Amino acid sequence: MRIKRREFIGLGMAFAVAGCKSGKMGFPALTAVKSPNGLLRHMSIGCGNKGWDDIKHFCDHPKIEMAAFCDVDANYLAQAKK
Repeated sequence: MRIKRREFIGLGMAFAVAGCKSGKMGFPALTAVKSPNGLLRHMSIGCGNKGWDDIKHFCDHPKIEMAAFCDVDANYLAQAKK
């Protein structure tokens, strides 16, 4: 069975909305928020150019923790890890 991209996105959005409303399934980060003033964990996809600019700005903020990095270039990934 093949599914079109628009159908896939629609099903994903429907599941996300249903999960958020039920509070039992879906995205735990959206349904189990403890405090809106807590620490924000950021995951960066792409660590070079614009991604690096974002990382530099986020690292200066006291309420943002850099949780994960993802990049196809090992050099950019090593730079972000430092």
